[in-house]
Order: sequence, then structure tokens, then C-alpha cells
Amino acid sequence: MREIVLTEIRATISGGKLLVAFLLMTTAFLISLGMMNQEYEKRLNNFGFSTSIPAKELFVDRTFYWELDNGRVESTGSWTLPVAKIKRPDPMIFFARGFDMEMRQGIDFFKTWPIVDVNKQPEQEKNLLHLIFPAPDLLFMIKLVVSLLAILFAFDIICAERERGTLKLLLVTGRPRSSIFAGKYLGRMFSIAAAFSAAFVIYLLALSVLTPFTLSAAESARVALIYLASLIHIAVFVGLGAMISAFTRESSSSLVLALFLWIVAVLVLPGMSSLVAQQFAPADSEEHLSQSKFMKAREMEAAYTAAHPGSDTSSTGSYGVFHDEIRAKIVAEMQKIEDEHQRRKDLQIALTANLARISPVGSLSHLVTALSRSGLEDVKRYRKDLTDIRSSLERGYQEFTTDAEIDALYDQATWDAPRKARDFINPWFDANRTAEFSVPTLAETMNHLWLDLALLGFFAIAPAALAFFRFIHYDAR
Repeated sequence: MREIVLTEIRATISGGKLLVAFLLMTTAFLISLGMMNQEYEKRLNNFGFSTSIPAKELFVDRTFYWELDNGRVESTGSWTLPVAKIKRPDPMIFFARGFDMEMRQGIDFFKTWPIVDVNKQPEQEKNLLHLIFPAPDLLFMIKLVVSLLAILFAFDIICAERERGTLKLLLVTGRPRSSIFAGKYLGRMFSIAAAFSAAFVIYLLALSVLTPFTLSAAESARVALIYLASLIHIAVFVGLGAMISAFTRESSSSLVLALFLWIVAVLVLPGMSSLVAQQFAPADSEEHLSQSKFMKAREMEAAYTAAHPGSDTSSTGSYGVFHDEIRAKIVAEMQKIEDEHQRRKDLQIALTANLARISPVGSLSHLVTALSRSGLEDVKRYRKDLTDIRSSLERGYQEFTTDAEIDALYDQATWDAPRKARDFINPWFDANRTAEFSVPTLAETMNHLWLDLALLGFFAIAPAALAFFRFIHYDAR
């Protein structure tokens, strides 16, 4: 078997397959690195700029005054801090961006005395062309380029030998068919794996030299697991190519079937999972959510107005004219609508993820995005952190509003009272903006990956096993 393995490796080298595969993968990886580095550096600069400006420079202050009948001047202030909290871009997005777009929100702190609204805002660094031409991460290149090369390396592993008449010569040597198949399969697998490994090493070297990425101990373990998952992914498509070759008798037919199967596995099945999930687990759009909240608030306001004619109203609410007495109930109802929308959205995402596992590309995507800290569980962790930050900001600010010294400033009702009160708040904001989001350990990440590892292993073994059993009875004539 060792001789057959070496023969296959020499054939890929002498025929130029190995060199072409290496050059294509290296070129694809470096293109990905260059495009992702531009995006990462821009986000890193934006993050540094946002967190370096003192809160007093970011506040927008509009103060309105009016005079009551008793002649006393009262004031109300509207303050906005555009970015109170934003997550530092994770350097692991060079390997897989995953759900990184879902973790680019900031927190808009809007205060109209004495109301406090802390709202999550979408990220503000969108380039519309990225929606059509997104920067490809390493995972994208592995899913498309590497898998295509892997199946092309193996599509003629058996049928080409039959066409040349060399398969009969191998069989008459008395070698067991099992060792012949294993030698040819391992020879092709080692060849494409060697080309990938060399390209992967070059990618890591370029990543450490040309980008701000630093390969720490924690990142090294994750990168090593990404590399191993990629090798299993390569084995999947080498096995698929061998299986097709074992069930066909001509290289031309095998090539057509191999390309068809590659398209189905890489493009069709993952894409269909999202469409099927939308049918069985529909979720309303963000526009529909906003309209539903608005209509519910109006309905509650109208009901209260009808039950309490002549009641006082306030224009400081987010949805129009609120009655102070039911503002808390309206806010609670808004939260219920948001929670139900999020539940439906999470259900749709979970169903999409499970359906995508029908394809080996789906399992690989779950593995690599999770290892890159941009998977489904990372989004859930991020949302929890954002909710905790919002609650912390609300609690902290309420402490300021009940502080005796700040109350005394507002009781003065002078023109500069809001600005004086703001001097107490700015240092607190600066301290809160520097807090870090939580980062999962590798052990926590791995707890959610065993199913995908098992599925990827199954996808690697099953087609190779089918090819092996078919070759045992293959007609070499």
C-alpha cells in the first residue's frame, strides 16, 4: 500500500496538480487576507476613536426653558451620548466573520429629564457595496476553493485507471483490492492536504506580519482546531470524488457528476435551509415590529384617554404623547413585543442552522464560526452582555437622578444648571465605556460543537466507505 500511496503523490506532483492546487489556495487565502485586513483596520480605528473621545465631547445638549405662572423659571434637558458602549472587533474574524454583523451595535443613551431611554443602535460603518461584494473570510475560501480542488483531485481516482488499462495491471499483481483502494485514496488525500497545509501556513505568516492580529495561546488552540476541521472537510470531498469515481466508468461522466454534487453540497443545500426555515418558522421584519409597537402604544394611550378624559399628558415619550401614569405599562408591553419577535427570530435561526447540517459545509460553518467567536452561541452571549450593559446604565443614571447634589442643581432652575449636573455624569460614562464584553473560553465553545464534529466525521467516512465497498466489486474491464 505504501508504494501505491507514493505513486499517487508522485503523479500529482509530476502532473502539476499539486503545484496548481497550492498556488490557487495560496492566492485565494492572501486575497481574503488583504480584503479582510482593510475591513478590520477600519473597524479597529473606529473603535479606538469612539472610545478615546471624552463623554463631555460627545454629549449633544439641547435645553428648553419656560416660565410658570408663579414666575419661576423651569428647565428640561435633552442629552444624547451617541456611543456609550461598543464591542471591540474580534481579530478571529479573519478566519470566519460568521454572525459578526450582529455584534456591531452601539448603545445610544438618550435622556430627557426625567426620562431615561437606553436604546441599542445598529452599527454605523456599513458600506452598501459590501452587501453585494462582501470581503471573503478564510472560511469562504475553504468552503468554495478548497472543497472544489479536493473533489477534482479524486473524481478520477478509479475510473481513469480503468480507462488507461492500468487498473487491471494492479489487480493481477495479487495485491488485495482493499490495499489498492486505501493506497490511492490516501495518496490523493495526502497530496491535497499538503497543498492546503502549505497555503495555510503562508496565510498565518502573512496574518502575523501584515495585520494587527497576534496569535496568542488562546487563539493558537482555536486556529489549530480550525485547521483540523478543514482537513476533515477536505476528506469529505476527497471521499465524495472517490465514491463518484467508483460508481462510474468514464472520467468525463465522473467529472460532470462531481461538479454537480459539489454544487449541491456547497451551494444548494445551505441556501435552501434558510428558505425552508422561513416557511416553517416565519419572523416579522424589523419594520413590522416597529409598526406593531407603535400601534400598541397608540391603542393603550387611546384607551387611557377614553377612561380618563381631561387627564394630563406629556410629549416626552418615544411613541408620541404618553400619559405619565401608564408610561411604565406601555414600556413593559413594548418589551413583550420585542421579546416575542426575538423568540421567533431565534427559532428561525436555529431551524436554519439544523437544516444546514444536512450538508458538510453547514457543519464546517458552525465549527469554524464558533471557533472564531462569531457563532450562534456568541451572539446569544453578546445580546446578554448588551442587555446587562443597558440595565447597568439605567440603574447608574437613576442613582444620579436621585443624588441630592444633582437635585439641588436642578432645583436652582438656572440657565447653567443642566451643564453643571452633566459634569458629575461624564466621568461615570467614561468609566462604563471601557468595560469589556465577556469572551467564551475554548472549553465553553467546544461544549456546543460535538454534534458538528460528529457530523463532519460522518460525512468524511460515509462516502469513502461506499467507494471502498463499491471498489471491492468493481469491474476493471
